Amino acid sequence: MLILTHTTHEEHNMATKKVSKITDPFAKLRPKSEEVPVGDNSLTLSTSKMHQETDMLSALSELDLGSVFKPLGELLAINAEGETSSALDVIPKIAEKGPELWSAARVVLGKQLSPAMTKSAVILLDTRTNREQLLSSNNIPDESPEERDDDGCYVGCSAVRVFVKENITLIQASNVLSKSFELNGYSQALGKLIPLAAGE
Repeated sequence: MLILTHTTHEEHNMATKKVSKITDPFAKLRPKSEEVPVGDNSLTLSTSKMHQETDMLSALSELDLGSVFKPLGELLAINAEGETSSALDVIPKIAEKGPELWSAARVVLGKQLSPAMTKSAVILLDTRTNREQLLSSNNIPDESPEERDDDGCYVGCSAVRVFVKENITLIQASNVLSKSFELNGYSQALGKLIPLAAGE
């Protein structure tokens, strides 16, 4: 026997209200996380806390990119005034600026970029979640203590930092930074801050 049921308008509204209560209106603003490879293991990368943001951006600001961009800019500006240049005009400039450009790039990439990326990855991965994960997998000693600030907030663990430094590769550190920029929505945040800074 087929029994037909009739849903009243009031019952429909109640069901809709229940669904709407489950939906989080701030879902886009909640912290997000995803797994990232570190050596032969995986750790959890999450939306950064404010102290992590400050420390990471400080580490990246130590890169002396100006030393690379100066000779590169001079190379690109060879014909900036609109005058016709032949290969004979450009080649001497490349010969002149090339060694300076390579020397600056070598310093930044070799002596600054790798340490800055490693430092940033350590900052981003030094979290309570990863400490607990590494403890449960016996990758750090059981007695590895938490570090807390004057207010009692968790700020890190030296054993986690050592583990990341000893295991992370350059390409993995690059991936951590790239994923971090996505998780933290830096472009979206800057898009909102620029009008405020401009007084719009």
